[in-house]
Amino acid sequence: MAVVASELAAESRSESRDVHRAEVARVSLADRRGPASVRLRSGRILDVEFVDAVDAADAADAADAVAGHIVVRQESRQGLLRASAVVSVVGTRPSLRPDGPEAVRPLAAWLREVSLADVAVQALDCTGTWVRGRLATVARDHAEIVAEGRTVCLSLEAVDLWWVV
Repeated sequence: MAVVASELAAESRSESRDVHRAEVARVSLADRRGPASVRLRSGRILDVEFVDAVDAADAADAADAVAGHIVVRQESRQGLLRASAVVSVVGTRPSLRPDGPEAVRPLAAWLREVSLADVAVQALDCTGTWVRGRLATVARDHAEIVAEGRTVCLSLEAVDLWWVV
């Protein structure tokens, strides 16, 4: 009887490990949570907190689930970090995804909403350069920011981080 119980327990542990591995295999960078030190492709290191888009949505200027981006927080501001710009992350933990479809939208749609709120943004491009100002135009693949009396046109693909400031 003890042998049978031991075999059942071992089988149960093995099945649990298999289920856990399958669930973790679905986790993306955007699914990680907690404080992190992030190295970007530009070489810049950011100290941010990876947050859940649902939790972040409580704030008026909240970043929500945007395709290819990670919702991050730093002090009182929230932003979107391009997942493909991340080289390495130290300090976060995986958070298992809920079942079912995830509601994500394009970055340009989020930027248009931010533009309507008429708040300042700060964009970090892939060279490590910051541009701060107000969004003037958001097109399909680029945005114009009025910064210090001049208009800067940024390719959305070249921006690694967007802050609403």
